[in-house]
Amino acid sequence: MNQFVASRFSPWTGIPIDIHNMPRVILQLDPEPALGDKQSLRPERLGESLSSLESRSPTASEESTMRHDYEEHLRKLRKQYVRSYPGQRLNIAKQRINNPCHGPNLIVTYVSAIEGILRSLVVWNETDSGKPGIKTYNKYKRCGVQQLYEKYLQQHGVNSDVIIAANKYELVLYAVEYRNLLAHECTYLGQDKYPDLIDACQEFLSGLCSHAGIN
Repeated sequence: MNQFVASRFSPWTGIPIDIHNMPRVILQLDPEPALGDKQSLRPERLGESLSSLESRSPTASEESTMRHDYEEHLRKLRKQYVRSYPGQRLNIAKQRINNPCHGPNLIVTYVSAIEGILRSLVVWNETDSGKPGIKTYNKYKRCGVQQLYEKYLQQHGVNSDVIIAANKYELVLYAVEYRNLLAHECTYLGQDKYPDLIDACQEFLSGLCSHAGIN
């Protein structure tokens, strides 16, 4: 077996980021990694890319198709990775480690950022004076994006569309599902999945920070 050494690197640059002037992510559409001779685990392209819907509002039929596509893709991807060989999983893991700026890692980072900032906002909003205590944090530490966002909206007495359109928020929730799979299974998605998910996360994070008055 060839020895594989993963180099350590720090993700922290110390450079301030202006969330409202964040550059749009341009993904380099490299070929998906090969998975070995015994079985191909490369996800299928399922349904119409949402990029074709940007110029108009999706119809009810298109929204239903979108939901089915993402849910079916998640189901198939989980099934494929349950049945894959450990050597195939290692091959994918090496690709992920060697491409830290590729789509999967961007989705993991964006969703983690959204969840962490939402949790911080909710905890601070519930703190009457001084800094938040660990008891308040523990109350929300196991809450996910949807629960935290609902709590944030409740605290401010506003509707979600003040921050993000409903169809975009639905994509954010799918990004959360993919984040869980990407983080725990170290996999890849089809190239057609990244742009819309990342764009929705960028829009949500920007809208949330703008509403909260942070940058």
